[in-house]
Amino acid sequence: MALNWCFNEPWPNAAGSGNLVTWYNTPMPVLFEVGKALRPALASARIRTLKWRVGEVFNAELWILSDAPTGLPAGRVEAWLQMEAGREIFLLEWRYPDLPPNTNLQGPIAQIVLPAADVKRFALLLKVPEHPEMDSTYPLVLAK
Repeated sequence: MALNWCFNEPWPNAAGSGNLVTWYNTPMPVLFEVGKALRPALASARIRTLKWRVGEVFNAELWILSDAPTGLPAGRVEAWLQMEAGREIFLLEWRYPDLPPNTNLQGPIAQIVLPAADVKRFALLLKVPEHPEMDSTYPLVLAK
């Protein structure tokens, strides 16, 4: 986990110091990414490493993380690998039950032997069709 030094810059500065809002009260792009990371409920994955090789068995343990004060209705998560623009490989669909408030739920493990691809990066996409605000993307590295 990484934390920013401060929410807003306390004085004008030529070199940023990890703030989310500039001295001039301008939000930095990272402010919106921090907001996404702090959503009350989201689809998540536990991935053992960020660097993978072609032919290796990729696996990710799926989770629903909820810090919401109200329960979450049942839904489904679709796991996809995005190997290159426009090419997505379906991994699995997980139907999760209703969740009480403030509950995390461990799901299945999505896995696949990584296919040959002429890319250096790929991504794990977790899509929650009924609740797109819970979607998550994990950028990963594909080593040769």
